[in-house]
Amino acid sequence: MLRSMKPGTLLLLIACAGMTAAAGILPDRLAGALKSDVKPFPAADAALFEEYGFEGGEQAAFGPTTLKVWQFRDATGAMAAFQFARPADAKPEKTNINQMSAVAAGGLMNLYANYVVQVSGKVPAEDQLAEVYLALKKVEKAPLPVISAYLPAEGLIPNSERYVLGPVSLAKFSPSIPPSVAAFSLSAEAQLGQYRTKNGVMTLAVFNYPTPSMSRERAEEFRKVPGAVAKRTGPMVVVVTGASDADAAERVLAKVNYQAQVTVNEKGPNKDVQSFAKTIVNYILFSGVIVVFCVLSGAFVAGAKILMRKIRGEEAEADPMITLHLDGQKPPA
Repeated sequence: MLRSMKPGTLLLLIACAGMTAAAGILPDRLAGALKSDVKPFPAADAALFEEYGFEGGEQAAFGPTTLKVWQFRDATGAMAAFQFARPADAKPEKTNINQMSAVAAGGLMNLYANYVVQVSGKVPAEDQLAEVYLALKKVEKAPLPVISAYLPAEGLIPNSERYVLGPVSLAKFSPSIPPSVAAFSLSAEAQLGQYRTKNGVMTLAVFNYPTPSMSRERAEEFRKVPGAVAKRTGPMVVVVTGASDADAAERVLAKVNYQAQVTVNEKGPNKDVQSFAKTIVNYILFSGVIVVFCVLSGAFVAGAKILMRKIRGEEAEADPMITLHLDGQKPPA
């Protein structure tokens, strides 16, 4: 069949095959083991992951270790997918290279930039996984959303956090809030978490908006949602839904308060200006030293004369004035 193809067509097929091979996400080797049994790793929820910016997934075996990786458009989408896919019984793991990490019976799940990496089987050492991360393409290392830090820790059900980027995730994690109230057209995002109270479970959502005026307007709309308790703090709107205990809802709301962090970047003075200013100051100091020296010198000379007169027994009298007697003299021709 290849013999019957035109040379141009054959070259095109070879180029396409090379592009397909290069499109792999995972590297060819891990801890000395070659990559094998490669297959696509599909999204855990197609519609949800599309909203999170899912770009592709891959699964491969490296000897006794199996790696599964999801790639997203940015770190926020990857964090949202990490929170969604993390097992309910996972325990947080501290690492030096991952932004988030969780350990469960099935293995390890890491959040690295805009990638979610799942490890099962034999878990490699952290430096060996670091080699995998270095081989990843299109890594986007943006800071994670700050609103994730505003969920109060007290009463929070472990691994119940969910990030909302649009109507799909809102309907999945907090269906009682209409998308029109959240107003994602205003670039809204939200961090949700579930809280256990003595009367049941309630959901706390922290919505972030670009400006305080937008959040003030949205807060009024959130208060109209049946069963919702809302307050505004800075550019955020904090909403509790599903609460059967109004007092418990108010106590949780009171723990969320926006704290503005203002960073002022001021340009330092020009080096030439600093040098000129130092020169002027030095001149002033030098002039002052000269003046003090002259005063002290004059005082010393006067004191010396007075002392000499006293030693000689002379009376103090005015020093004679030297005159040139130029009165009546004609200037030279």
